[in-house]
Amino acid sequence: MKPTIINTLGFLLLIIFFALLFTLKVYGPKIRGYLGEIKVASLLKKLDPSYYTIFNNVTLNNNGLIAQIDHVIVSNFGIFVIETKNYTGWIYGSEKSMSWTQSIYKNKYKFYNPVRQNQGHILALKDILRDLGYFNYISIITFSRRALLKTNTFTEIVYFDELVRTIENYPYKSITNREKVKIISRINSKNLSPKRRGKEISFD
Repeated sequence: MKPTIINTLGFLLLIIFFALLFTLKVYGPKIRGYLGEIKVASLLKKLDPSYYTIFNNVTLNNNGLIAQIDHVIVSNFGIFVIETKNYTGWIYGSEKSMSWTQSIYKNKYKFYNPVRQNQGHILALKDILRDLGYFNYISIITFSRRALLKTNTFTEIVYFDELVRTIENYPYKSITNREKVKIISRINSKNLSPKRRGKEISFD
């Protein structure tokens, strides 16, 4: 192989390497978030479908504000609203603080309090279901085992592998089958298709 060809090949490999680094830096968090949602969606399939109806990636327009909800589960035991965080490092936060902290070695990063974020998602659901009655909404924030949780909240904050058990720990029926059918139908009718989705302000 001629030196000029070797030099050209090396230059191209260098460009590819830096392009990959740039892609990971810019899109890495979104990719990790998407993979986390896929993992959680797979785990939720363990729930008994006769009691639990699962919605993944629900997008609602609440009076012009777009709410993108990772997972909604409509069940006889309540409506579970789940926010997935596929983060690493130590996670610090409390129920009412505006932001939480992700600590990786000596580096600290702020992100919007997911409890508050999920409260916004529940408000959006309440808005589209307001004429169907009052229902019990259960907020759950779930993290991968790559995170070490140091949180202080009343809201359920659990790891991925604890999620199904946490949901099943709510044993008291509060929603009839007839109500459940109406809720499922309403969410299906209000869930925006990808082409109609607006842009959500993200704090991830």
